[in-house]
Formats: sequence, C-alpha cells, structure tokens
Amino acid sequence: MKGSVWRLLALAVPFARQMALAALLGFLTVASGIGLMATSAYLISRAALQPSIADLQVAIVGVRFFGIARGLARYLERIVSHDVTFRLLARLRVWFYGSLEPLAPARSWAFRSGDLLGRVVADVETLENFYLRVLAPLAVALLSSALVLMLLGSLDARLALTLLAFLILAGAALPLLARALARSAGRGMVQARSELNATFVESTQGLADLLALGAGEEHLARTQRLGRRLGDLQGRMARVTGLERALSGLLVNGATVAVVAVAIPLVTAGRLDGANLAVVALIVIAAFEALLPLPAAFQALETNVEAARRLFEIVDAEPEVTDPLRPAASVTRRTPRSTEASSRTSSVSHSMPRPSAVSAPRVVPNTRWPSAASRAAQAAPIPEEAPVISTTRCRDSVRLRLTARCACRRPPWRHA
Repeated sequence: MKGSVWRLLALAVPFARQMALAALLGFLTVASGIGLMATSAYLISRAALQPSIADLQVAIVGVRFFGIARGLARYLERIVSHDVTFRLLARLRVWFYGSLEPLAPARSWAFRSGDLLGRVVADVETLENFYLRVLAPLAVALLSSALVLMLLGSLDARLALTLLAFLILAGAALPLLARALARSAGRGMVQARSELNATFVESTQGLADLLALGAGEEHLARTQRLGRRLGDLQGRMARVTGLERALSGLLVNGATVAVVAVAIPLVTAGRLDGANLAVVALIVIAAFEALLPLPAAFQALETNVEAARRLFEIVDAEPEVTDPLRPAASVTRRTPRSTEASSRTSSVSHSMPRPSAVSAPRVVPNTRWPSAASRAAQAAPIPEEAPVISTTRCRDSVRLRLTARCACRRPPWRHA
C-alpha cells in the first residue's frame, strides 16, 4: 500500500502549487467560519446586556467580514481544487494510455477488453477522491485544529487540552476505525466493479455468439450475481458511513459539553468573561468542520489504493517489443512511402499450419489472374467437411497481424 501511495503522490508533484493553494483556500474557509461563529456569539451575548452601540461596532463589522470572506473563500477553493483535480485526472489518463499503448497487441491480449476500459475510466476517476478528499482535507484539518487550540489556549489552557483530546479522537482514531472497517469492502468493490464492467462489454460485443450458442441465460445469471455482489459491498460501505457519521456527531456534542463544563467554573471564578462562554461553545462546534470529512476520506482510501494498484499493474508490465532508444540511421536516398511500405511487408515471411490429410482444405488461388490450372481446381468438387481458404486473404490477414504491433508507431523514414 505504501508504495502505491508514494507513487500517487509522485504523480501529483507537478501540481503541488495548485494543490497547496487549494488547501490554503480551504483553511481560509474554515477559519472564516470559526471567526463568524465566534464574533456572532460574542455579538449576541454582549447585545443581551444592552450596551452602547459603539461597543458592538467591532463585532458587527467582524460578522460582516467573516460572512463575506467565508463565501468568497469557499467559491475560490472549489474552483481551484476542481480545476487541479481535472487537470490531474487528464494527466493520469494520458500517462496510463502512454504506458498501455506499447503493450498492444501482444501483452494486452492477456486482459479483457472490458477490464481495460474499466481501468482507463473507472479506476482513474476513483483516484479523484484521493487527491480531492484525502490530501487537501488532511492539511486543512491540521491548520484549523492548530488555530482553534491557539484561540482557546489564549483564554485558558484547560479549555485547549480538553478540546485536544476530542480532536485526536475525531481526527485520528475515528478515521483509522473507518478505514479498518471498510478495508475489505473497498477492495472488493473495485474488483467487483471491474468484473461487472468487463461482463457488460462482453455482453454487448458477443451478444450474437451468446444467443447462437444458447449461453444467454448463463451469462445473464453471472451478470446478476456480480450485480448482487457489488450491491452487498456497497451496502457494507453505507453501514460504515452511517456509523462514522453517528460517531462524529457524538464526538462533536461530547466535546461541546466537556469544554463548556470546564469553562463554567472559570466564569464562576471570574477568570473568564461570561460573554465568552457562548464564544467557547461555538468555537468548539466550528472546529470540527475540518475534521468531519476525514473518516469518509480514510474509508475510501483502500478503494483508491486498489484502483492505483490495478493501474500500476498495467504500467509495470514489460512490452514484448521495445523501441530503440535512438532512431534508426537515416538513408541517403528517400523512397516513396507506398513503395517502401510495400517492400517492408513483402519481405515478411510466414507459414500456415499444415492441415490434416483426412480433410484437406480446398485452396482457392488469387482470382485476379486466374490460370487454367486454377479454373480446373475450382471446378473440382469440395468435400463438405473441408474449409475453404483464400490464399490472398490468409496472406493479407497474416501481414496485418504482423504489422499491427507497429501500426501506430512513427514510420522509420520520418527519422531521416
């Protein structure tokens, strides 16, 4: 797992600045929310004492500022994070296709066409969660937790220590628990989805053969089994999601009650202003905004790692034919492309398997220039069990198969 994670991080290095900017904007969004909750609580508490309006001007301006800043920061964070995610996914698809193309057709035949399609589309899209919902929320949660602890520590250290215990539970213990519960289900979902996608593609491409051979019912039953398996795994993931959300709400409420319970004696002793009691409670609630996405991110981490493993399985495969590091030497005299291409294919030698003597196939020569011998051969009766083979079509088919490997390469004359 560690190797796959580090390789995914290496792919994101060219977008490190954009991802850092997205994380910074996410932190500003959470910080603005904390400031909005704190200033609004202070404004309401102070206004209940009916002071002069001049004493409330700073709090009123603060509510306006943090309210506008939160909306603006959230908008910019969404734009930057989604832009870098789409760019990263596009780079992943190009990188994966560039690694897949040299494997065709010799090594790609070992994989089902639907499975390859699922790796290119579904597995790459799965990695969106890794970059958008794992890396950025971790950085935002660390910065936001440090800010909240500094604010409560400036009021009293015991408030900060009490909140720190709940932050560790919500930011470390709960995500690890969610990952442990969803580990097997996450891997199974990726595998079941790939099997189902491959089966759907085979159903579409081989529908006529399935119906002709009477295997339609069996194939349909297999598809239904795979669908039920994927649905069961998704149900397990949904139950884990419900559990982690319930525990997250429990930790938020427990942290609020615990911090307020610690703050009340401080107010009674005169060490904390009574107007700040509501400020402390709302700051604690706002502090968990950055921690709530972490359990869901770690829950989907195993799914991301399994999708990355499937991509790296293709990327790490060695091609049967390796291009030279340096292009071929240039020729002194250029030849037309059609002439050179025909000379290359004409020099290819091939052999066909010799059929059995019992039912020898009837060979039909090239009908472009029929000779007397060929016309006599065509008039001879053909056994029913003997297949009919055209020498021209066989030769062309073999040549196409031999040249399919290098059909998408740069022709050698372009290096001249």
